[in-house]
Amino acid sequence: MKSVYLRRTVQASVLAMLVIATLFLNLPGDVSLEKVKGGQSLVSLEDPITDIVRWAQRVFGSVFEIISTVIGQINRLFDSMLRVLPIYGIRVSCDKSVYIPILGVALTLLIWFVSGYKYGLGTFVTFEMFANLGYWDAALSTLSLVLTATLISIAIGFPLGVVMARSDTVEALMNPVLDFMQSFPPYVYLVPAVVFFGLGAAPGIIATVIFAVPPPARLTNLGIREVPPELIEAGQSFGCSTLQLLYKVELPTAFSSLLLGLNQCIMMSLGMVIIAALIGAGGLGAQVIIGIQRLWIGKGIVSGFLVVVMAVWIDRVTQSFKKGGGERDIR
Repeated sequence: MKSVYLRRTVQASVLAMLVIATLFLNLPGDVSLEKVKGGQSLVSLEDPITDIVRWAQRVFGSVFEIISTVIGQINRLFDSMLRVLPIYGIRVSCDKSVYIPILGVALTLLIWFVSGYKYGLGTFVTFEMFANLGYWDAALSTLSLVLTATLISIAIGFPLGVVMARSDTVEALMNPVLDFMQSFPPYVYLVPAVVFFGLGAAPGIIATVIFAVPPPARLTNLGIREVPPELIEAGQSFGCSTLQLLYKVELPTAFSSLLLGLNQCIMMSLGMVIIAALIGAGGLGAQVIIGIQRLWIGKGIVSGFLVVVMAVWIDRVTQSFKKGGGERDIR
């Protein structure tokens, strides 16, 4: 009781001292107060930040170039893989044709087999809209950006989540960093990406990765920490090593959390790659920006609608893996 009273007394005293200091430091006619009111800074952070950035560009310029090249190659690989299968046109009249992308048909059959007929039909309709509305290339570019960003984000986020689950100290250190990464305005990520990596798809992917890493890291950490202690004790009693315990007990038990982390990572990647079109990432986001800049209302609305369609399709398909879509449809 005395400790609580003492702590509250100290807090009240500190608050009173801050109020008094504020009143005395900001007296009428104070030069510093006039500077603040005039939009001038008392402590300059802009020049030191600029100096640090220029120093990093000089020292690590070659490293940034290598990273940008590797990420660009991964993105081009995914883009080429998505464009391998052709598109066939079926003429319905003398001047109209209906296009059927083989990629859409292949994904339809795969998702139908894995998750059920509803998700398969949804996949077919989604890719038919991309092809027949004239946004096939833009949609594939967006998908390749999302796949690249998701792959890198998962490669960083899942191991980081495992380390956070193993160590309370690492979790305490990383939580503020992840909070900062998630709460930072997405558009601001484009500034360092452009400064260090230039324009194009690679800096857009890098900005997307920074934005999309926290969900898989947090949910992996949460899922492993929620594994019942009885299961861990059972695995240890059977002689499982730490690595075997992770792969045979903890990760399978935390599968729902891992899948949710993957889902959130993909959705955040999709949202960010649309914004990354501002720095030349391309895809459907570029079509939205063109519609806004040139006041092409139809183009802006249709491309924005297709972004929503892609987001809904990705969300439903990944969620169907969690729910066990195939078995649920049979019942």
